[in-house]
Amino acid sequence: MLALPFSQYPALMTSGGSASKTVSGYSDPNCGSNRIIVINTGSGYSALSTACTHACCDVSLSGSELHCPCHGQNFDFTGKPTSGGRTSTPLASLQVCSDSTGVYVTY
Repeated sequence: MLALPFSQYPALMTSGGSASKTVSGYSDPNCGSNRIIVINTGSGYSALSTACTHACCDVSLSGSELHCPCHGQNFDFTGKPTSGGRTSTPLASLQVCSDSTGVYVTY
């Protein structure tokens, strides 16, 4: 389990805030990447692999979506592809929960 305490990741306390981490022991099922992004969606938290399912490039937060710089694919905060048209496969998601002290991601 990965713990992201609010004291170290205060951006996660704000809607749209995020934290990206390299996670030892995690391997994305599509690309083998060990990078994830945790996002405060405004109604909870989402934890996703940063590896785009089309070309395995790292996506980054761009406004209210995740954007792949390699081919322009966009994904919503659940990992679902929204535009760009290169993939219909969502980003790998991880189980996430939170309490008053932080966010916890199970992988």
